[in-house]
Amino acid sequence: MDKKTKQTIIVLLCVAGVIFATVAALLVYMLFPAAEPSDGELTLPPPTAPDPATVVRSPSITGEFTYAEVVKERSLSIKLVGEVWADGYPLAYDKSENIYYLSVADESIGEFTGISFSAYDKAGNPLDIVFEEEIDKYSYFKPQNNKKYFMRVYDDGKYANVSMIITTMPFLVIDTDGKSIGRDADTNCTITLRDGNWKEHGSAPVTVSEAVIHTRGASSASFPKKAYKFSLRESDYETNRNLSLLGLRNDDDYVLDAMYIDPTRMHNKLATEIWNGMSSEYNASDGEYVEVILNGQYMGLYDLIEPIDQKQLGLDEENGLLIKTPGWDGTRFEMYAPKPTGATWMGFEIKYPKENVTVRSWGYFCELVYATVNYSNSRIGFLNSTDFYDHQNLTDYWLWLTVYSLRDNRGKNLYWSTVDITDPDGVYLITPWDCDLSFGYRYGATDTTLLNLPHHRDHYENDYMDDFMLLTRYIGSDVNGAKATIEERWEELSAEGGVMNLDSVKARIEYYRGYLVETGAWNREKKRWPDAMNPDSNEEFQYMYDWLDGRYEWMEQRIYDVVYGNALK
Repeated sequence: MDKKTKQTIIVLLCVAGVIFATVAALLVYMLFPAAEPSDGELTLPPPTAPDPATVVRSPSITGEFTYAEVVKERSLSIKLVGEVWADGYPLAYDKSENIYYLSVADESIGEFTGISFSAYDKAGNPLDIVFEEEIDKYSYFKPQNNKKYFMRVYDDGKYANVSMIITTMPFLVIDTDGKSIGRDADTNCTITLRDGNWKEHGSAPVTVSEAVIHTRGASSASFPKKAYKFSLRESDYETNRNLSLLGLRNDDDYVLDAMYIDPTRMHNKLATEIWNGMSSEYNASDGEYVEVILNGQYMGLYDLIEPIDQKQLGLDEENGLLIKTPGWDGTRFEMYAPKPTGATWMGFEIKYPKENVTVRSWGYFCELVYATVNYSNSRIGFLNSTDFYDHQNLTDYWLWLTVYSLRDNRGKNLYWSTVDITDPDGVYLITPWDCDLSFGYRYGATDTTLLNLPHHRDHYENDYMDDFMLLTRYIGSDVNGAKATIEERWEELSAEGGVMNLDSVKARIEYYRGYLVETGAWNREKKRWPDAMNPDSNEEFQYMYDWLDGRYEWMEQRIYDVVYGNALK
């Protein structure tokens, strides 16, 4: 038999085998049909659902009773539930509203998602759970943002009604074991951060750490909604613990900005992001929204931000200098006092170094202030002093202040820094901080502790920047071509694709507005702090857009007057 004939026979045998196997399978299916599954058996999910083998299931929600049946022969108990867990960690719980919160990933919204739920009584004994709707016995479902889910948690004799809101907003729970939080001393606490978007942030779904916490701020300390600073610690509450929260820098120190006097809850975030976007060299604080529960009470929406410190600005550990301006006296470079011998001088305060501060620690900074104050007597001395500044930093800061009317940052509420005071080529740099009075808002006419919209709103043509004497004299003297630089930077940054482009700024506003509304954080914040929020959010944002439209038109004339006219002379 030749080779070709052998190959033909092999092919025919293979074909015959396939036909035989197919016929046999059909006969088995016809003679022995599959039995219908009985109640309680594991059945295959719908074709659009994920494979159950890949889903984390919870036995507690495959209980024997329906939502309606649980109440039969059981008594209602408001003290039954100790904790409700999801995927191995307790949910954030607001005692006052009896609501649990679960943070999930953005991509899970509207898609089949597996979550393992469990519940325990106050003694730690497991309880059964049954949901009213949506979540079936496979314990996967399609989460909806800001939707309230109802469940009943029960044992043999009692049951409790439980509500849970799912949101893509992260939740930070702070527990001080009942101790109050003050300004002058740290209070020990435990923080638990549940972050649904932990994969995107490169962290963990739940972060638990000991910490110490205190309230922060000057005038804001009198507001009913407090701002806080906390530092992560090891279990001894003494040793620093560095962790990255919500994708922010890996560190132990974080700030919770309350945003109380800002009815949009985004002024500081917008202004800071625009500033950072103006140059890769600028390192003002990054931040992420988070909702906070303190000792079981919902406190509202916060911006979790990185502090401005030696690490943030990359300052030399031995010779770095960081100066904060918490006050107005002298910080606009309009007055001069004898040289300091310690950490404070007029409205300036050295934040780094933290110890052994002497007049040497101030570097050349005091001379810079003096040169500006003495401008009328020695213009040459002032011009020589400008070699110690980052020129783009000064022109960018004037532009940023002026465009967004940051009247509370024209000397006050900023940081001065230099990497190394011993470096002969080192320069002093401005970094802004606390930018809530911006985008058309100013101090109230009589009371800055309460939001009074007519008095807090400003006209887009009002300008307050000329009394920051350093910038006024620097630009007025056209140091290093400052006027041309301002014109060029404005054209560059306000053009399409630029960080100051009007449409881009409005899009940024709409993005955050949509996020706060979709997650439910906006309404929860408004319910928690009604005196600090405009009941009509549409009217609030329309004012902001109208102010920006007018301001950008006004800015074109302002740039022309500064560059070609008599402004800042």
